[in-house]
This record gives sequence, C-alpha cells and structure tokens, in this order.
Amino acid sequence: MNRFLKHAGIACTALGVYTSCLAYDCNDSETYRNGRRELDLVRQSYTAHLGTAVAFVQRQKGVDFDSALKQVMQTATPSQTRIYDEQLDALGARIKPMKPDSPQACDTLLTLQQQYGDVSRQKIEFIVKLVTGEDSAPR
Repeated sequence: MNRFLKHAGIACTALGVYTSCLAYDCNDSETYRNGRRELDLVRQSYTAHLGTAVAFVQRQKGVDFDSALKQVMQTATPSQTRIYDEQLDALGARIKPMKPDSPQACDTLLTLQQQYGDVSRQKIEFIVKLVTGEDSAPR
C-alpha cells in the first residue's frame, strides 16, 4: 500500500497536480454539503433582514434602492460594529488559509463558516435595528 501511494505521489507530482490529485474534497461529505446548504439558507434570511431596512429607508426618504442600501450600510459607526468586525476578521483569518485534507478538517471548516455566518447575522440584525428601531430577528 505504501509503495502504491509513493508511486501515486510521484505520478501526481510528475503531472504537476500533486495537491489536487490526493486532496480531500469537503463536498464528498454529505454532512459538509448539508451544512453549506443550511448556511446558504441562513445567508438568504439575513439578506432579507437587510432588505427590510433598505425598504424602510426607501419609504422614509423616497430614495432609490442603491441610495437606501448605502445609507443603511453607513448607519452604524465603526465603533458600534467593531466587536462584530473584529470577530469576523478573526474567523476569516482562520478560514482563509484552511486546506481541509480530511473529514475532520472539513468539519472544523464548516464550524468556522457557521460561526462566521452567525456573527454576520448578528451584525446585520444590529444594523437593521439601528435603522428601523425594531428587532429584525425571525420570530
């Protein structure tokens, strides 16, 4: 078996595709795929919350979508969102260099992505509440 892997490694290196030849693909894991689908649904949900704030500004100020979106995104000052931004930066710094090579590494990546999504949702909900004065969390 070791001999086979050694030869496979040499063959892959010779072809210049060593990392992709023996790399683990997280999408091979049903758990990972399901987790990513769930993250997509969560992202759609907090994007809808952001849309609530944009629609609120459009109604209040009679501006177009782009202007309203810009106003919403500039509502919170950096000092108000610093805690969210610091958490997002820290999580992003852990996610970016990851090169999952096992099911366990994919589980770790998914957990970090879920944490990133949760902090993003919290930040959006905070901004929406600043804009509308109402809690935007799903009921």
